[in-house]
Amino acid sequence: MTRKLLMLLPLLVCLAAVPAFAATVRVKADKTPLRATPAQNAVVVDQLKAGAILDLVDVNRDWYKVRDPLTKKEGYVLASAVDLQPGSAPTSSGQKTAAPGAAAKPAAARPVKKGDWTDRGYLWVGGLFQAGSSASTQLQTWPYFAETATTTVTYPAKNAPGFDIAGGYRVWRNLAVGVGVTSLSRSTTTTVTGSIPSPLYVNQPRTLTGGFGANTSETGIHLQATWAIPMPPKMMLMVFAGPSIFRVQQTIVQPQGIGVSSAYPYDLGVITSANTSEASKTAVGFGAGADISYYFSKSVGVGGMIRFARASASFPVTGQPSVSVVAGGFQVGVGLRILFPSSKTTKPGTPAKPQPKPQPKPKTPPKKK
Repeated sequence: MTRKLLMLLPLLVCLAAVPAFAATVRVKADKTPLRATPAQNAVVVDQLKAGAILDLVDVNRDWYKVRDPLTKKEGYVLASAVDLQPGSAPTSSGQKTAAPGAAAKPAAARPVKKGDWTDRGYLWVGGLFQAGSSASTQLQTWPYFAETATTTVTYPAKNAPGFDIAGGYRVWRNLAVGVGVTSLSRSTTTTVTGSIPSPLYVNQPRTLTGGFGANTSETGIHLQATWAIPMPPKMMLMVFAGPSIFRVQQTIVQPQGIGVSSAYPYDLGVITSANTSEASKTAVGFGAGADISYYFSKSVGVGGMIRFARASASFPVTGQPSVSVVAGGFQVGVGLRILFPSSKTTKPGTPAKPQPKPQPKPKTPPKKK
């Protein structure tokens, strides 16, 4: 361990000595101006005192960029106004600088081009129609009179109307981020098939027939990235995609929840009742689609939307196989479309206005004695 420390000691000494060789300058005279940019007419951010020691940050032609080690304030001073301290070794960054007396030019903003979307955001409100998702099934088995009863409950797919609302905010050029919410519900009649043993005869099961009413409701939250494509003079196409989160509520048969006719001679397996519950689950999937709209004015119009969103939810049943339900599907919607114009909208091809150049502070006339 001692040998390792002795080997590291020279390295630690070198690292400790690095600050001693940092470049510094000394101010020659009182009230030396510290300017915001390397130019004679640049704004004065401070006035330096004679003898002040400053850290040298960079060399810019006839100017030194310096930093006050106490206040951490940075700025530029003429190289002739300071003395480079012994041991300092300034190097130029190689950056292009403005000539003395010239003000720094601000970067020009990107001009609005043809095809750019300049609105601040959008809002969709309307009705929705969803085509039926895949049918789902529930399997159950249970002991019955020393034999085994089996059932298959089929929940059929069914189309359903609903409600749709979505909104987004433009974050960059034609790209917006937003969220949509859909809500719908449907009622169906299940189909129950299977067999149940006879209470009188061994190995002579009865065939099950019948069904019962069931409900399904879905609330979808669709997080979407949207790319807007203006179609002058009055149309707009938006393409979107993102994750979809569904809250699904489904009718589920409880264990041994199928009731069968018990009248003599017990040769019919007609469903008379079902012990069910309304279970809820959250499922995460993916959705994508497009919306095309026509605007009567600058911000109000109508549009049509298509979306395909899908997710699978699994409902556990005690002692029985889980029930898998597919949420979402192919959706078509129509309704009101609203755009929120930006207050800084300019016509395509209009160059951005340059920022005004900073003006030097007027000199105060000397007081008369």
